[in-house]
Amino acid sequence: MPLLKKKNNETAQSHHELLGSQLGVVISSDQANVVNPFLTICPFTFVLWSVYPGEITIELDKKNYKILTNQITTIDKKRLCEKRGQLSAELMKQIANTLLSVLVLVDQPTKEKII
Repeated sequence: MPLLKKKNNETAQSHHELLGSQLGVVISSDQANVVNPFLTICPFTFVLWSVYPGEITIELDKKNYKILTNQITTIDKKRLCEKRGQLSAELMKQIANTLLSVLVLVDQPTKEKII
C-alpha cells in the first residue's frame, strides 16, 4: 500500500482533527483506487504524548509517528501532493489487524472475526 502526503487546503473542525499537510497510508483496495476519484487513508501524526487504542507508533525516515487508524478519512486524489514510499507488509498487517479492532470487525475478547 502506498504512503502519501495530502495537501494543506482545509481547516480542522475541532481540536481532535488534524491540521495541515500530513502523511497517510492508503487503506482502500487497489481495485477501488483505480476507479474512484478518492482514496481512503489512515493519517499520521508526530504528536506522541499519548497513544490511544487504534494508534500505532512507528519510526519513518528517522522520525517517530503515530498511524491513526481511529481517524480513517477519505480524500480526493487531487489533494495529494507526493508519494513518499511504501510500508512493509508486516506493518500493513499490523494496520489491518488494528483496523479490524477499531471497526469492531473482530470480537475483542476472543479475537475471532465477526464477518
